[in-house]
Order: sequence, then C-alpha cells, then structure tokens
Amino acid sequence: MKVFSFDPSEHRETFLSQGWLHVKSGVTPEFVEVMKEFVARELSEEKLQQFALAGKKGQGRFDFPPEVDFPGEMYDVIAEVCGLDRATIALSERHINAYDNDAKPDPAPHKDRDASKVSVGLCIEPADSEVVIYPGASRERNPYVSAATYYESLPDDQKPENTLIEDQAVAIRDEPGDVVMFYGSEIWHLRRRSAGSVNLYLKFNDFDYDPLGEDPTTIERQERTRQVLSSNGDLSRAVVKPSRQLEQVTHLFSRNALQVRQAKIWGRTPVPLGEEEFQILQSLNGGKEVATLGDHAAEHVRRLAEHGVVDLLPQP
Repeated sequence: MKVFSFDPSEHRETFLSQGWLHVKSGVTPEFVEVMKEFVARELSEEKLQQFALAGKKGQGRFDFPPEVDFPGEMYDVIAEVCGLDRATIALSERHINAYDNDAKPDPAPHKDRDASKVSVGLCIEPADSEVVIYPGASRERNPYVSAATYYESLPDDQKPENTLIEDQAVAIRDEPGDVVMFYGSEIWHLRRRSAGSVNLYLKFNDFDYDPLGEDPTTIERQERTRQVLSSNGDLSRAVVKPSRQLEQVTHLFSRNALQVRQAKIWGRTPVPLGEEEFQILQSLNGGKEVATLGDHAAEHVRRLAEHGVVDLLPQP
C-alpha cells in the first residue's frame, strides 16, 4: 500500500520555488482509511496516557502497519519533491495531533525544531481549521531543539507578533487526504481554529538527525552498534558516525576558566567528554573509519558508543 497518490516530479519545481506545497487528495484513499482506523483505535484517553509525548496533550506516535510501503516510498517521494538527499534522509517525527475542543483559536506562529527541515501534514479530520504559513517573512532557520527555545532567543522586535503581517500569510484549507508540505524550521506557521481537527504530522531532514528516535532506520543503527560492541573485537575497521539522537556538543568556559565539554542526547543527562573525545566528535562529519582517527581512538570511540553518542557500523 502506498501513502501518496501523486507523481512527485510534477510538484518538485513548485515546492523548491516557493518553499511550500498543497496537494489536494495527495494521500491514497487506502492510507486515509489506515490513519482513521489508527485514530479510532489508539487515541482514546487511556491510550494517550500511555504514549502521549511530554507536554503534548492529544499527540502520539503513529505506527505504520506492515502493509504500507514504509519507509521506502515515503522517503522516495519526499526526497524528490523537496530536494532532500535520499541517502541521508531521516524521519524526525511521526505524530498524530488531535486538537482539544478548547484549543486556542488563533495561536502564536512558531517555527519547528531544527530537525524539521521539511514538515508534512496529512489531513485526517479538518474540522473548521486551516494551516497558515508565512513564506514571505524571515526565513532564518530555527537552530534549536524546540520551537519555544527559538522564540525565546529572539529580541522583541524580531518576534512574530511584532514582525509578521497579513500580506505575508498563506491560508490553506486542507481536507481529508490533502497533503501540505513546507520548510518547517524556516517558515513561521500555525493552525488556526484547530479545535477538533486531527492530522498526521511527519518531519524530515537530510542531515541524519532523529532526536526522538522515531525513524525505523535509527533503531536499526542502534542495534548494529550494540552488536559491534558486544563482539568485544577490534573496532578499527568499524565506521563511526554521530548518533542520530545527538543534539549538541558543547564546550563551556566557566568564570574561573574551568572548561566543560559535553554531548547531549535527547532526553538524557549530558555525557562528559574528554578533550580527545570532543575532537573525535568534531572530526566525524558524515562518518569515518575508526582506524583513521589516530592512535588510541578506538578506546574513546567505544566509550562514546556505550553512551549512545556515536553509532558504530560495519564496513559496507
């Protein structure tokens, strides 16, 4: 079963030129039914308590059934339409949002977290809502791990309530089966009159970043890392990459000149880093063979992998 019903080549130029796209009936009827069945089955109050995300009432992770061509077809389509690198594409969120009946009708615009280079919404139940985006406003990308952190970092004269004007807005009335795509971490957006609406939100990037660990290939990489570590063999021929859940590598200088180096994994306590480990992480880029990282690198890489800071992959 396919998710999308359209030819991606017919929409690529539009998306790349304007930074957003609305495809009417872009979801196959079969997948619309899959989404509706999931909502009916999983979004009871009891189920939401089990898997709702912290601070996100009415939101839960969507699980693709085995009959859906996932992730293959989805990644192929998104990469082609949005100009993402298919080799490094990552799905950073797959959430059903069911908005409460008392949801604020005109919320403040926001930009998604940095892992949401492209945000995709599949409409399940529109109610009376509409997606409002501001593609003509500032397109500075949110570099932070949350929308709130980015908003708080802005001086008052750059906050959306003081800079956005109605002439910059595009209002999209999506209906069941419609697809909306836009640069989520760059474009200010909101859902107006969201009460009662239900949507599947999918977020993508092509810089190998999946902080919540929701991409199935992230789980596979972590399992391969555990297998490499459990062998207790020579790591020199393994390929080491930054963990997909690695948020930040920081180097702090205190007032009394002490230095603290840390690696932050989503939802975990920061991992202290030695100077050599810090340098290794800075040098990895898209990944390197452990043997090329210098003498004694293997022992540092092993510690980083044991703490989930890096992934270890066998040679292709």
